[in-house]
Amino acid sequence: MLFLIKWITVWIFLFSLLSANEISWEGKWHINWKSGTFILHLQENGLDVNGSYIPSNGSLKGTIKDHVLTAKTLNKNGISDDIILTMSDSGKSFFGKTSYGDWITGIRVDKDSQFNTIKLDQSIPFKAFYTFLALGNSVREGNYEILEKTINIIYFNEDQDKLIHATKLALIQKFFYVIDECIVDSLDFFKT
Repeated sequence: MLFLIKWITVWIFLFSLLSANEISWEGKWHINWKSGTFILHLQENGLDVNGSYIPSNGSLKGTIKDHVLTAKTLNKNGISDDIILTMSDSGKSFFGKTSYGDWITGIRVDKDSQFNTIKLDQSIPFKAFYTFLALGNSVREGNYEILEKTINIIYFNEDQDKLIHATKLALIQKFFYVIDECIVDSLDFFKT
């Protein structure tokens, strides 16, 4: 009987070690792929994963096996896709692809508050411009979620307003990079 108890204890210990090696998919993720940037929220229940993503107001349902998430997505327009994502060893990023052959990357958002510190100020043109630059610099540092706020600052003409969300975000990024290349440090300007 004592032998049986020791044997069960060893198996419980080994099982707990194997379980400890699994990295959770639960949490908030910034996603990049050919259609732009998305924010993905995942909930994990055992080997099942459910989630939602914006701006497409989509859902995700899948299962985990050996650090790989196999899932089906469905967006608000009824378009579905199959995806396969592989978690990094650190648990802070993943890489994968869709059934259409598109590559997807994602990084885990550890602290939501760090991505919501910049407030929109459109009270005067100077403050709106400064806010846009601050948002753009934040995106450069990996804060892709903040790019969503820039849509509220930039004016889109009638044709541009009809563009899909991802294309608008791409235009905003290009606009930021053009402005960023044109900015001269005032101290350097007055030295010449």
